[in-house]
Amino acid sequence: MFNDELSEKGQLIYSARTVLAALQASGDSLLISRFKQWRDQKQSIAYYYSLPSHQRLFTPLELDSIVQVANLTEASLVQGSDAFRTARAKVNWQNVRDGLQPGEAAIEFTRFRYRNGLRLTDSVYYAALVLRRGDRDPVFVKLFEEKQLAGFLQNCASRAADYKEYVGLAYRGPRLTTLYQLIWQPLESLLTDVHTVWYAPTGLLHRIAFDAIAPETGRPLVKKYDLRLVSSTREVVSNRKLTRDVVQTALLVGGIHYDADSLCLVRAAKGLDSLPVFLPAPSLTVQRGSCENGPVTDIPGTKKETDLLVSKLQSRMYVRLLQGCSAREEAIKRCGDPEKPDAPGLMHIATHGFFCDDPESSAPGKPRLFRSGLLLAGAQRARTGKPPFQGMEDGILYSSEVANLNLTGTKLVVLSACETALGDVRGGDGVYGLPRGFRLAGAEHVMMSLWKISDSETVLFMETLYRHWQPETDIRAAFLATQRELQAAGKGEEVWAAFILL
Repeated sequence: MFNDELSEKGQLIYSARTVLAALQASGDSLLISRFKQWRDQKQSIAYYYSLPSHQRLFTPLELDSIVQVANLTEASLVQGSDAFRTARAKVNWQNVRDGLQPGEAAIEFTRFRYRNGLRLTDSVYYAALVLRRGDRDPVFVKLFEEKQLAGFLQNCASRAADYKEYVGLAYRGPRLTTLYQLIWQPLESLLTDVHTVWYAPTGLLHRIAFDAIAPETGRPLVKKYDLRLVSSTREVVSNRKLTRDVVQTALLVGGIHYDADSLCLVRAAKGLDSLPVFLPAPSLTVQRGSCENGPVTDIPGTKKETDLLVSKLQSRMYVRLLQGCSAREEAIKRCGDPEKPDAPGLMHIATHGFFCDDPESSAPGKPRLFRSGLLLAGAQRARTGKPPFQGMEDGILYSSEVANLNLTGTKLVVLSACETALGDVRGGDGVYGLPRGFRLAGAEHVMMSLWKISDSETVLFMETLYRHWQPETDIRAAFLATQRELQAAGKGEEVWAAFILL
Protein backbone atom coordinates (compact mmCIF):
# COMPACT_ATOMS: atom_id res chain seq x y z
CA MET A 1 0.00 0.00 0.00
CA PHE A 2 2.86 2.40 0.76
CA ASN A 3 4.12 2.02 -2.81
CA ASP A 4 0.60 2.65 -4.12
CA GLU A 5 0.48 5.94 -2.21
CA LEU A 6 3.90 6.94 -3.56
CA SER A 7 2.72 6.22 -7.07
CA GLU A 8 -0.56 8.14 -6.69
CA LYS A 9 0.42 11.19 -4.66
CA GLY A 10 2.34 14.16 -5.97
CA GLN A 11 3.92 12.41 -8.96
CA LEU A 12 2.82 15.08 -11.43
CA ILE A 13 3.98 17.91 -9.14
CA TYR A 14 7.36 16.28 -8.55
CA SER A 15 7.88 15.69 -12.28
CA ALA A 16 6.88 19.26 -13.13
CA ARG A 17 9.19 20.80 -10.54
CA THR A 18 12.29 18.76 -11.37
CA VAL A 19 11.96 18.19 -15.10
CA LEU A 20 10.99 21.70 -16.17
CA ALA A 21 14.09 23.12 -14.50
CA ALA A 22 16.33 20.68 -16.37
CA LEU A 23 14.57 21.26 -19.69
CA GLN A 24 14.80 25.03 -19.32
CA ALA A 25 18.52 24.68 -18.68
CA SER A 26 18.91 22.51 -21.80
CA GLY A 27 17.27 25.12 -24.04
CA ASP A 28 15.46 22.41 -26.04
CA SER A 29 12.27 24.27 -27.00
CA LEU A 30 10.65 21.18 -28.55
CA LEU A 31 11.03 19.09 -25.39
CA ILE A 32 9.88 22.00 -23.23
CA SER A 33 6.73 22.37 -25.33
CA ARG A 34 6.13 18.61 -25.29
CA PHE A 35 6.55 18.45 -21.52
CA LYS A 36 4.02 21.24 -20.94
CA GLN A 37 1.62 19.42 -23.25
CA TRP A 38 2.05 16.20 -21.24
CA ARG A 39 1.63 18.09 -17.94
CA ASP A 40 -1.67 19.61 -19.11
CA GLN A 41 -2.90 16.24 -20.36
CA LYS A 42 -2.12 14.50 -17.08
CA GLN A 43 -3.70 17.29 -15.04
CA SER A 44 -6.90 17.11 -17.11
CA ILE A 45 -7.07 13.32 -16.84
CA ALA A 46 -6.51 13.37 -13.08
CA TYR A 47 -9.23 15.97 -12.58
CA TYR A 48 -11.63 14.09 -14.86
CA TYR A 49 -11.17 10.81 -12.98
CA SER A 50 -11.84 12.65 -9.73
CA LEU A 51 -15.33 13.69 -10.84
CA PRO A 52 -18.43 11.66 -10.00
CA SER A 53 -19.48 9.49 -12.95
CA HIS A 54 -22.61 11.53 -13.63
CA GLN A 55 -20.50 14.68 -14.18
CA ARG A 56 -18.17 13.12 -16.74
CA LEU A 57 -18.65 14.35 -20.29
CA PHE A 58 -16.64 11.65 -22.10
CA THR A 59 -17.43 7.99 -22.58
CA PRO A 60 -14.91 5.45 -21.19
CA LEU A 61 -13.76 4.79 -24.77
CA GLU A 62 -13.17 8.50 -25.44
CA LEU A 63 -11.31 8.89 -22.15
CA ASP A 64 -9.16 5.87 -23.01
CA SER A 65 -8.15 7.63 -26.22
CA ILE A 66 -7.12 10.74 -24.26
CA VAL A 67 -5.05 8.59 -21.90
CA GLN A 68 -3.35 6.92 -24.86
CA VAL A 69 -2.41 10.32 -26.29
CA ALA A 70 -0.88 11.30 -22.93
CA ASN A 71 1.03 8.00 -22.84
CA LEU A 72 2.44 8.62 -26.31
CA THR A 73 3.57 12.09 -25.26
CA GLU A 74 5.18 10.59 -22.16
CA ALA A 75 6.96 7.93 -24.24
CA SER A 76 8.48 10.58 -26.49
CA LEU A 77 9.67 12.51 -23.42
CA VAL A 78 11.21 9.39 -21.87
CA GLN A 79 13.07 8.78 -25.11
CA GLY A 80 14.27 12.37 -25.51
CA SER A 81 14.98 13.57 -21.97
CA ASP A 82 17.25 12.05 -19.31
CA ALA A 83 15.71 14.38 -16.71
CA PHE A 84 12.19 13.19 -17.48
CA ARG A 85 13.29 9.56 -17.41
CA THR A 86 14.85 10.07 -13.96
CA ALA A 87 11.84 11.95 -12.57
CA ARG A 88 9.41 9.24 -13.69
CA ALA A 89 11.49 6.47 -12.17
CA LYS A 90 9.64 4.55 -9.48
CA VAL A 91 10.32 5.41 -5.83
CA ASN A 92 9.45 2.62 -3.39
CA TRP A 93 9.02 2.51 0.38
CA GLN A 94 12.53 1.11 0.80
CA ASN A 95 13.93 4.26 -0.86
CA VAL A 96 11.95 6.41 1.56
CA ARG A 97 13.06 4.36 4.58
CA ASP A 98 16.70 4.59 3.54
CA GLY A 99 16.34 8.34 3.05
CA LEU A 100 15.20 8.89 6.63
CA GLN A 101 17.71 10.25 9.11
CA PRO A 102 17.96 9.06 12.75
CA GLY A 103 14.96 10.36 14.71
CA GLU A 104 12.78 10.72 11.59
CA ALA A 105 9.61 8.94 10.46
CA ALA A 106 7.46 9.09 7.34
CA ILE A 107 3.66 8.77 7.34
CA GLU A 108 1.50 8.25 4.28
CA PHE A 109 -2.17 8.79 5.11
CA THR A 110 -4.62 6.89 2.92
CA ARG A 111 -8.38 6.55 2.59
CA PHE A 112 -10.36 3.58 1.28
CA ARG A 113 -13.87 2.23 0.99
CA TYR A 114 -14.59 -0.43 3.56
CA ARG A 115 -15.21 -3.93 2.23
CA ASN A 116 -17.62 -6.16 4.17
CA GLY A 117 -16.59 -9.57 2.97
CA LEU A 118 -16.97 -9.41 -0.81
CA ARG A 119 -19.32 -6.42 -0.68
CA LEU A 120 -17.88 -2.93 -1.10
CA THR A 121 -19.72 -0.53 1.24
CA ASP A 122 -20.21 3.24 1.11
CA SER A 123 -18.16 3.72 4.28
CA VAL A 124 -14.84 5.51 3.75
CA TYR A 125 -12.07 4.90 6.28
CA TYR A 126 -8.71 6.57 6.88
CA ALA A 127 -5.48 4.83 7.79
CA ALA A 128 -1.82 5.66 8.26
CA LEU A 129 1.21 3.86 6.86
CA VAL A 130 4.08 4.56 9.25
CA LEU A 131 7.70 4.05 8.24
CA ARG A 132 10.79 4.50 10.42
CA ARG A 133 14.46 4.14 9.70
CA GLY A 134 15.40 0.46 9.93
CA ASP A 135 11.82 -0.88 9.65
CA ARG A 136 11.45 -4.17 7.79
CA ASP A 137 7.99 -3.12 6.56
CA PRO A 138 5.67 -0.11 6.85
CA VAL A 139 3.16 -0.38 9.71
CA PHE A 140 -0.55 -0.09 8.82
CA VAL A 141 -2.72 1.71 11.38
CA LYS A 142 -6.48 1.98 10.86
CA LEU A 143 -7.73 5.36 12.12
CA PHE A 144 -11.36 6.49 11.70
CA GLU A 145 -14.37 6.66 9.42
CA GLU A 146 -14.52 9.77 7.26
CA LYS A 147 -17.96 10.78 8.48
CA GLN A 148 -16.56 11.10 12.02
CA LEU A 149 -14.06 13.77 11.00
CA ALA A 150 -16.46 15.43 8.55
CA GLY A 151 -19.15 15.62 11.21
CA PHE A 152 -16.79 17.09 13.80
CA LEU A 153 -15.49 19.80 11.44
CA GLN A 154 -18.99 20.63 10.22
CA ASN A 155 -20.25 20.90 13.80
CA CYS A 156 -17.43 23.30 14.72
CA ALA A 157 -18.09 25.41 11.62
CA SER A 158 -21.86 25.60 12.21
CA ARG A 159 -21.41 26.70 15.85
CA ALA A 160 -18.69 29.29 15.17
CA ALA A 161 -19.40 32.95 14.50
CA ASP A 162 -15.96 33.57 12.97
CA TYR A 163 -12.63 31.88 12.28
CA LYS A 164 -11.33 32.46 15.83
CA GLU A 165 -14.31 30.71 17.33
CA TYR A 166 -14.00 27.88 14.78
CA VAL A 167 -10.34 27.31 15.68
CA GLY A 168 -11.20 27.48 19.36
CA LEU A 169 -13.90 24.81 18.98
CA ALA A 170 -11.75 22.52 16.84
CA TYR A 171 -8.41 22.80 18.65
CA ARG A 172 -9.21 23.97 22.20
CA GLY A 173 -11.92 23.82 24.82
CA PRO A 174 -13.99 20.83 25.93
CA ARG A 175 -13.48 18.99 22.63
CA LEU A 176 -9.73 19.56 22.65
CA THR A 177 -8.78 15.92 22.20
CA THR A 178 -11.18 14.96 19.39
CA LEU A 179 -8.68 15.48 16.55
CA TYR A 180 -5.92 13.91 18.63
CA GLN A 181 -7.97 10.79 19.32
CA LEU A 182 -9.04 10.41 15.68
CA ILE A 183 -5.75 11.16 13.94
CA TRP A 184 -2.66 11.05 16.15
CA GLN A 185 -3.19 9.02 19.32
CA PRO A 186 -3.17 5.66 17.44
CA LEU A 187 0.26 6.58 16.02
CA GLU A 188 2.05 7.76 19.18
CA SER A 189 3.38 4.34 20.21
CA LEU A 190 5.16 4.07 16.85
CA LEU A 191 6.86 7.45 17.21
CA THR A 192 8.99 6.84 20.30
CA ASP A 193 12.32 8.68 19.96
CA VAL A 194 11.05 10.40 16.78
CA HIS A 195 11.42 14.18 16.58
CA THR A 196 10.81 14.81 12.84
CA VAL A 197 7.79 13.48 10.95
CA TRP A 198 7.35 13.77 7.18
CA TYR A 199 3.64 13.36 6.49
CA ALA A 200 1.47 13.30 3.36
CA PRO A 201 -2.25 13.87 4.05
CA THR A 202 -5.20 12.73 2.01
CA GLY A 203 -8.86 13.77 1.76
CA LEU A 204 -10.16 15.87 4.66
CA LEU A 205 -6.78 15.75 6.39
CA HIS A 206 -5.66 18.49 4.01
CA ARG A 207 -7.92 20.80 6.07
CA ILE A 208 -6.27 19.99 9.40
CA ALA A 209 -3.55 22.03 11.14
CA PHE A 210 -1.54 19.06 12.41
CA ASP A 211 0.79 21.28 14.46
CA ALA A 212 -2.18 22.43 16.58
CA ILE A 213 -3.52 18.95 17.41
CA ALA A 214 -3.23 18.41 21.15
CA PRO A 215 -3.86 15.65 23.75
CA GLU A 216 -5.51 16.23 27.13
CA THR A 217 -2.42 18.04 28.42
CA GLY A 218 -3.11 20.83 25.91
CA ARG A 219 0.48 20.61 24.68
CA PRO A 220 0.22 20.82 20.85
CA LEU A 221 2.21 18.55 18.56
CA VAL A 222 4.36 21.50 17.43
CA LYS A 223 6.01 21.43 20.88
CA LYS A 224 7.05 17.79 20.45
CA TYR A 225 7.61 17.24 16.72
CA ASP A 226 8.98 18.97 13.66
CA LEU A 227 6.05 18.11 11.38
CA ARG A 228 6.98 18.39 7.70
CA LEU A 229 4.03 18.55 5.34
CA VAL A 230 4.71 17.08 1.87
CA SER A 231 2.64 16.14 -1.17
CA SER A 232 4.23 12.69 -1.02
CA THR A 233 6.86 11.15 1.21
CA ARG A 234 8.90 10.58 -1.95
CA GLU A 235 10.16 14.05 -1.04
CA VAL A 236 12.17 12.45 1.76
CA VAL A 237 14.29 11.04 -1.06
CA SER A 238 14.20 14.00 -3.45
CA ASN A 239 14.75 16.70 -0.79
CA ARG A 240 18.09 15.18 0.14
CA LYS A 241 19.20 15.85 -3.45
CA LEU A 242 17.92 19.41 -3.78
CA THR A 243 20.59 22.10 -3.99
CA ARG A 244 20.45 24.67 -1.20
CA ASP A 245 21.17 27.70 -3.34
CA VAL A 246 21.19 31.07 -1.61
CA VAL A 247 18.10 33.13 -2.45
CA GLN A 248 19.37 36.24 -4.24
CA THR A 249 16.19 37.89 -5.55
CA ALA A 250 12.77 38.64 -4.11
CA LEU A 251 9.46 39.89 -5.48
CA LEU A 252 7.19 41.51 -2.89
CA VAL A 253 3.57 42.38 -3.69
CA GLY A 254 1.22 44.30 -1.38
CA GLY A 255 -0.61 47.57 -0.72
CA ILE A 256 -2.67 46.87 -3.84
CA HIS A 257 -5.17 49.25 -5.49
CA TYR A 258 -8.03 46.86 -6.21
CA ASP A 259 -10.18 49.68 -7.61
CA ALA A 260 -7.42 51.01 -9.90
CA ASP A 261 -8.70 52.91 -12.93
CA SER A 262 -7.35 52.54 -16.45
CA LEU A 263 -5.08 55.61 -16.23
CA CYS A 264 -3.38 54.29 -13.09
CA LEU A 265 -2.89 50.84 -14.64
CA VAL A 266 -1.51 52.31 -17.88
CA ARG A 267 0.94 54.50 -15.97
CA ALA A 268 2.05 51.45 -14.02
CA ALA A 269 2.52 49.45 -17.21
CA LYS A 270 4.76 52.21 -18.59
CA GLY A 271 6.76 52.43 -15.39
CA LEU A 272 5.33 55.84 -14.51
CA ASP A 273 3.61 54.78 -11.30
CA SER A 274 6.17 56.31 -8.97
CA LEU A 275 3.68 58.22 -6.84
CA PRO A 276 3.37 57.19 -3.17
CA VAL A 277 0.61 54.74 -2.29
CA PHE A 278 -2.07 56.22 -0.04
CA LEU A 279 -4.42 53.84 1.76
CA PRO A 280 -6.98 54.34 4.53
CA ALA A 281 -5.89 54.29 8.16
CA PRO A 282 -5.02 50.76 9.31
CA SER A 283 -7.77 48.60 10.71
CA LEU A 284 -7.08 45.71 13.07
CA THR A 285 -10.16 43.79 11.97
CA VAL A 286 -9.64 43.54 8.21
CA GLN A 287 -9.51 39.92 7.03
CA ARG A 288 -7.79 38.77 3.89
CA GLY A 289 -9.89 36.65 1.60
CA SER A 290 -13.43 36.34 0.33
CA CYS A 291 -15.21 34.39 -2.36
CA GLU A 292 -18.02 36.93 -2.53
CA ASN A 293 -18.31 39.18 -5.57
CA GLY A 294 -18.65 42.91 -5.06
CA PRO A 295 -16.37 45.79 -3.96
CA VAL A 296 -12.97 44.66 -2.73
CA THR A 297 -11.81 45.94 0.67
CA ASP A 298 -8.35 47.50 0.83
CA ILE A 299 -5.89 45.83 3.21
CA PRO A 300 -3.72 48.57 4.69
CA GLY A 301 -1.54 46.10 6.55
CA THR A 302 -0.19 44.62 3.32
CA LYS A 303 1.65 47.85 2.52
CA LYS A 304 3.10 47.93 6.02
CA GLU A 305 3.99 44.25 5.67
CA THR A 306 5.82 44.60 2.35
CA ASP A 307 7.54 47.85 3.42
CA LEU A 308 8.79 46.04 6.49
CA LEU A 309 10.07 43.13 4.39
CA VAL A 310 11.95 45.49 2.08
CA SER A 311 13.82 46.89 5.08
CA LYS A 312 14.63 43.37 6.31
CA LEU A 313 15.60 41.83 2.99
CA GLN A 314 17.27 44.53 0.89
CA SER A 315 20.61 44.06 2.67
CA ARG A 316 20.51 40.33 1.87
CA MET A 317 19.25 40.24 -1.72
CA TYR A 318 17.89 42.25 -4.65
CA VAL A 319 14.28 43.20 -3.92
CA ARG A 320 11.57 44.26 -6.37
CA LEU A 321 8.49 45.82 -4.77
CA LEU A 322 5.10 46.02 -6.48
CA GLN A 323 2.49 48.19 -4.75
CA GLY A 324 -0.55 50.23 -5.71
CA CYS A 325 -1.33 50.02 -9.43
CA SER A 326 2.02 48.38 -10.14
CA ALA A 327 0.80 45.16 -8.48
CA ARG A 328 -0.73 44.09 -11.79
CA GLU A 329 -1.51 40.57 -12.92
CA GLU A 330 0.70 41.16 -15.96
CA ALA A 331 3.68 41.97 -13.72
CA ILE A 332 3.35 38.66 -11.85
CA LYS A 333 3.06 36.70 -15.08
CA ARG A 334 6.06 38.48 -16.53
CA CYS A 335 8.15 37.28 -13.58
CA GLY A 336 7.10 33.73 -14.41
CA ASP A 337 7.34 34.07 -18.19
CA PRO A 338 8.05 30.57 -19.60
CA GLU A 339 10.34 32.13 -22.21
CA LYS A 340 12.43 33.97 -19.60
CA PRO A 341 13.64 31.61 -16.85
CA ASP A 342 14.57 34.28 -14.34
CA ALA A 343 11.88 33.85 -11.67
CA PRO A 344 12.65 35.39 -8.25
CA GLY A 345 14.06 33.11 -5.55
CA LEU A 346 11.42 34.43 -3.13
CA MET A 347 7.90 35.50 -4.08
CA HIS A 348 5.80 37.09 -1.32
CA ILE A 349 2.24 38.10 -2.26
CA ALA A 350 0.15 39.89 0.38
CA THR A 351 -3.43 40.28 -0.80
CA HIS A 352 -6.93 38.80 -0.74
CA GLY A 353 -7.01 35.10 -1.53
CA PHE A 354 -10.17 33.12 -2.15
CA PHE A 355 -11.52 29.61 -2.58
CA CYS A 356 -15.10 29.12 -3.73
CA ASP A 357 -16.78 26.01 -2.31
CA ASP A 358 -19.75 26.68 -4.56
CA PRO A 359 -18.86 26.49 -8.27
CA GLU A 360 -21.63 28.97 -9.03
CA SER A 361 -19.91 31.66 -6.92
CA SER A 362 -16.78 31.78 -9.08
CA ALA A 363 -15.84 35.15 -10.55
CA PRO A 364 -18.07 36.39 -13.41
CA GLY A 365 -17.25 35.09 -16.87
CA LYS A 366 -14.85 32.38 -15.67
CA PRO A 367 -15.23 28.56 -15.93
CA ARG A 368 -16.07 26.59 -12.81
CA LEU A 369 -12.51 25.28 -12.47
CA PHE A 370 -11.36 28.81 -11.68
CA ARG A 371 -12.34 28.50 -8.04
CA SER A 372 -9.26 29.74 -6.19
CA GLY A 373 -6.96 32.66 -6.77
CA LEU A 374 -5.42 35.97 -5.70
CA LEU A 375 -6.75 39.49 -6.24
CA LEU A 376 -4.39 42.05 -7.80
CA ALA A 377 -4.59 45.64 -9.05
CA GLY A 378 -7.88 46.42 -10.80
CA ALA A 379 -9.59 43.21 -9.65
CA GLN A 380 -12.65 45.09 -8.43
CA ARG A 381 -13.97 45.52 -11.98
CA ALA A 382 -14.19 41.75 -12.48
CA ARG A 383 -15.57 41.21 -8.99
CA THR A 384 -18.39 43.66 -9.70
CA GLY A 385 -19.28 42.08 -13.05
CA LYS A 386 -17.50 44.52 -15.33
CA PRO A 387 -15.17 43.51 -18.19
CA PRO A 388 -11.44 44.28 -17.83
CA PHE A 389 -10.03 47.39 -19.47
CA GLN A 390 -9.16 46.85 -23.12
CA GLY A 391 -5.86 45.08 -23.60
CA MET A 392 -5.46 44.33 -19.87
CA GLU A 393 -5.86 41.31 -17.61
CA ASP A 394 -8.79 41.20 -15.17
CA GLY A 395 -6.58 41.44 -12.07
CA ILE A 396 -7.51 37.98 -10.75
CA LEU A 397 -4.70 35.42 -10.80
CA TYR A 398 -6.36 32.00 -10.82
CA SER A 399 -4.60 28.80 -9.80
CA SER A 400 -4.93 27.40 -13.33
CA GLU A 401 -3.08 30.47 -14.64
CA VAL A 402 -0.38 30.08 -12.00
CA ALA A 403 0.29 26.51 -13.16
CA ASN A 404 1.35 27.83 -16.58
CA LEU A 405 4.06 30.09 -15.15
CA ASN A 406 7.72 29.13 -14.96
CA LEU A 407 8.84 29.35 -11.34
CA THR A 408 11.55 26.69 -11.48
CA GLY A 409 14.04 29.07 -9.87
CA THR A 410 11.70 30.02 -7.02
CA LYS A 411 12.63 28.48 -3.67
CA LEU A 412 9.71 29.90 -1.68
CA VAL A 413 6.29 31.37 -2.47
CA VAL A 414 4.56 33.02 0.50
CA LEU A 415 0.84 33.56 0.01
CA SER A 416 0.08 36.08 2.74
CA ALA A 417 -3.65 35.82 2.21
CA CYS A 418 -6.61 33.91 3.64
CA GLU A 419 -7.57 30.34 2.80
CA THR A 420 -4.89 29.96 0.13
CA ALA A 421 -4.36 26.33 1.20
CA LEU A 422 -7.94 25.45 0.30
CA GLY A 423 -9.23 23.98 -2.93
CA ASP A 424 -10.97 20.92 -4.31
CA VAL A 425 -9.67 17.83 -2.51
CA ARG A 426 -9.20 15.26 -5.24
CA GLY A 427 -8.22 11.87 -3.84
CA GLY A 428 -4.58 11.15 -3.25
CA ASP A 429 -3.39 13.82 -5.65
CA GLY A 430 -4.10 16.50 -3.08
CA VAL A 431 -5.79 19.87 -3.25
CA TYR A 432 -6.61 21.41 -6.61
CA GLY A 433 -6.02 25.07 -5.81
CA LEU A 434 -3.28 27.67 -5.41
CA PRO A 435 -0.72 25.38 -3.73
CA ARG A 436 -0.95 22.91 -6.60
CA GLY A 437 -0.73 25.70 -9.17
CA PHE A 438 2.49 27.12 -7.70
CA ARG A 439 4.04 23.66 -7.29
CA LEU A 440 3.19 22.74 -10.89
CA ALA A 441 4.83 25.99 -11.97
CA GLY A 442 8.03 24.76 -10.32
CA ALA A 443 8.16 26.49 -6.92
CA GLU A 444 10.04 24.41 -4.35
CA HIS A 445 8.02 25.46 -1.28
CA VAL A 446 4.66 27.22 -0.84
CA MET A 447 3.43 28.77 2.40
CA MET A 448 -0.30 29.37 2.67
CA SER A 449 -3.20 29.65 5.12
CA LEU A 450 -5.93 27.24 6.20
CA TRP A 451 -8.44 29.81 7.44
CA LYS A 452 -9.19 33.52 7.49
CA ILE A 453 -6.75 35.53 9.59
CA SER A 454 -6.79 39.21 10.49
CA ASP A 455 -4.53 41.76 8.85
CA SER A 456 -2.59 42.58 12.01
CA GLU A 457 -2.07 38.90 12.92
CA THR A 458 -0.73 38.16 9.45
CA VAL A 459 1.79 41.00 9.73
CA LEU A 460 2.92 39.63 13.11
CA PHE A 461 3.43 36.14 11.71
CA MET A 462 5.36 37.36 8.67
CA GLU A 463 7.54 39.72 10.68
CA THR A 464 8.50 36.83 12.98
CA LEU A 465 9.11 34.44 10.07
CA TYR A 466 11.50 36.72 8.22
CA ARG A 467 13.37 37.48 11.41
CA HIS A 468 14.12 33.78 11.77
CA TRP A 469 14.79 33.07 8.09
CA GLN A 470 18.06 33.75 6.30
CA PRO A 471 18.32 33.28 2.50
CA GLU A 472 20.88 30.50 2.91
CA THR A 473 19.06 28.57 5.66
CA ASP A 474 16.28 25.97 5.64
CA ILE A 475 12.87 27.64 5.45
CA ARG A 476 11.31 24.72 7.35
CA ALA A 477 13.49 25.44 10.39
CA ALA A 478 12.50 29.12 10.32
CA PHE A 479 8.82 28.21 9.97
CA LEU A 480 8.97 25.88 12.98
CA ALA A 481 10.83 28.51 15.05
CA THR A 482 8.13 31.07 14.16
CA GLN A 483 5.29 28.78 15.26
CA ARG A 484 7.00 27.88 18.53
CA GLU A 485 7.86 31.49 19.37
CA LEU A 486 4.31 32.74 18.81
CA GLN A 487 2.84 29.78 20.67
CA ALA A 488 5.17 30.37 23.62
CA ALA A 489 4.20 34.05 23.60
CA GLY A 490 0.58 33.08 24.26
CA LYS A 491 -0.84 33.63 20.78
CA GLY A 492 -3.75 31.37 19.89
CA GLU A 493 -3.81 28.59 17.31
CA GLU A 494 -5.74 30.94 15.02
CA VAL A 495 -2.48 32.89 14.66
CA TRP A 496 0.49 30.53 14.92
CA ALA A 497 -1.20 27.54 13.24
CA ALA A 498 -3.01 29.43 10.47
CA PHE A 499 -0.21 28.98 7.95
CA ILE A 500 1.21 25.71 6.63
CA LEU A 501 4.38 25.11 4.64
CA LEU A 502 4.37 22.61 1.78
